[in-house]
Amino acid sequence: MLRFLILTLVLLFSINHIETSAEPLELDTPKNTIHEWKEIENHVEKIHVDTHYIEYRRNFIKETRPCKIYHHIRTIVYYCEIHGHTKVETVLEKIEHSEDHS
Repeated sequence: MLRFLILTLVLLFSINHIETSAEPLELDTPKNTIHEWKEIENHVEKIHVDTHYIEYRRNFIKETRPCKIYHHIRTIVYYCEIHGHTKVETVLEKIEHSEDHS
């Protein structure tokens, strides 16, 4: 118990004497420069997200069938030739169900 108390006191005193300083990092572009973004890539991807089951009646018999859910995601890539920077935008275009149901 005494060792724990001594160790705690030593840590507390050593933490109080640590000098910290923060300096701003120099970035390669100043804040006031303007990017000239040009679109270099644009494509839509269809991704299977989930599957759920729907119930329907056929000849008065209750049956189930799978309905697959797809997300259509558009990805747009921009490039700034002045600074050599890129940025990406992703947008959910639509959600598609393989079966028509409410």
